[in-house]
Amino acid sequence: MRWSNKITLFFIFSALRYEALAQINGGAFVFSSLNMVQNARNAALGNYNISTIDEDISMILQSPSLLISKHHHAVGFHYQSQTEGLNFMSLQYGHNVKKIMTTFATNITYASYGKFQTTDIAGNNLGEFIASDIIASIVSARHNNRWHIGMGCKMIYSQIASFSALGLALDASITYQDTTHNIVFTLLAKNAGFQAKTYNGTQEKLPFDLQFGISKQLKYLPLNISLTAHHLHQFDIRYSDPASSTNFSVFKDPNVDQKTPKYIGDKLLRHLAIGMEISLNKNLQIRFGYDHLRRKEMIIPTHKGLVGYSIGLGIKIKKIYLSYSYGMSHISASKSGLSISTNLSNFTR
Repeated sequence: MRWSNKITLFFIFSALRYEALAQINGGAFVFSSLNMVQNARNAALGNYNISTIDEDISMILQSPSLLISKHHHAVGFHYQSQTEGLNFMSLQYGHNVKKIMTTFATNITYASYGKFQTTDIAGNNLGEFIASDIIASIVSARHNNRWHIGMGCKMIYSQIASFSALGLALDASITYQDTTHNIVFTLLAKNAGFQAKTYNGTQEKLPFDLQFGISKQLKYLPLNISLTAHHLHQFDIRYSDPASSTNFSVFKDPNVDQKTPKYIGDKLLRHLAIGMEISLNKNLQIRFGYDHLRRKEMIIPTHKGLVGYSIGLGIKIKKIYLSYSYGMSHISASKSGLSISTNLSNFTR
């Protein structure tokens, strides 16, 4: 069976298998670090961009089919600080093997959630414990004309105090790149896998996601616009808050049906994230993003602020490319990230 046919079957199998199982609300998943945004560029573009192909190797962490031969000897590093004690770091390296026309990359991610106090039932302090995750992954991709196919295998190790867990996950994606019309499409199946070792004997699901993204470089403007639809395997990802549910009046006629709102528009929009990248020149880009799901889940009705919105910069200084992002995760918490990437081949010429 050809590799492209195997990838197609993987998408079909994943969508069917997780259709009845997947829920994204209420802490239903384990290894939430698999959904971390692991580069500043993507964080600035709305968190879900999977359709930007260029020399920036950090974008492969979003979709394996974005790995290309230009990433040969490319390296990338990302650091993100969110709240006190919560830090993420990742490191990538790419290598192209011409004999088999395949490009490989490896990545290691470390997530530290800080220190916590251990207390007994009476509240007496017994010391401290830490919580952290480590993700190691290998990505491979190849392309034929306009088509790019990629797969990524990830191993996740998580530790909370004396408890630990181990998981295995697989990403697979297909990208179509039309350089004539400057448009890119990507279909991604993400985090299909299982727990190999549980924290306490309870088996939990991984945060599977099925995504479709499109990016378009405008012809007469230095603007690239991206739109990504996520959680396509489950239509209703709206959190049902009992505190905000509709109250039925006791004064209304009990014989008249009182319909519960369906929120069709809101359910559709929660699947979408948009990003814009403006190139002021070849060495400077400004980025904007909007994540509707994050905004709707994290805002406070009386203090909405700029939750869900993000902004960033891309700066090229000689042979090194820097990306910075800033966004509001909550009205009381923000996150910022810094990514550095380059190609080692540039220093040997």
